[in-house]
Amino acid sequence: MLSNNEKRLLYILAVILVVCATGLFFFFRLSVGEKSYFSLNKQVKDIEDLLLAFRLDTKKQEDLSDKIKKIQDDITTEENKFYLQENVNISKFGLDVKEIIESNRLKIESQRTISGRNDTFLEFKFYGKVYNLIQLLKKISQAEKYWRIDEISMKSLKIDGNVDVTMRITYETINLDDY
Repeated sequence: MLSNNEKRLLYILAVILVVCATGLFFFFRLSVGEKSYFSLNKQVKDIEDLLLAFRLDTKKQEDLSDKIKKIQDDITTEENKFYLQENVNISKFGLDVKEIIESNRLKIESQRTISGRNDTFLEFKFYGKVYNLIQLLKKISQAEKYWRIDEISMKSLKIDGNVDVTMRITYETINLDDY
């Protein structure tokens, strides 16, 4: 058995161990633990912020991708309104223009083909009512493909509401190799 002195020493040793353990616990809890806890919270917050920023960037990227696709579609639509140089058929074009002029109740007096440096034009001389001329120009401007009127002149010599018109018209072409 242990003597009283030994028991007291063991009791004091146990108390010292408990006090040291408690002191160490609070020391680590207050110094290292708090720093780690705040550090861990900061890291979690930083990761959450990065995820939020990534989600926002992904949304912006999707919006940007949609805008790029729309612009590319618009460019393709616009390119399709031009004639390609290899698709130019001046005879067929002349028939199309002649049909539109006559469908607007304008009377054709003459038609001829004029070859320039880079373009071939059709020159039409016709006459009719001003309203019908306006309808013709409206149809030309709303055509599925672009037509270019390089020259148009009008004379009204009579008071009957008719105008004499001379118009040079051609395809509007595009060279896709330039882009």
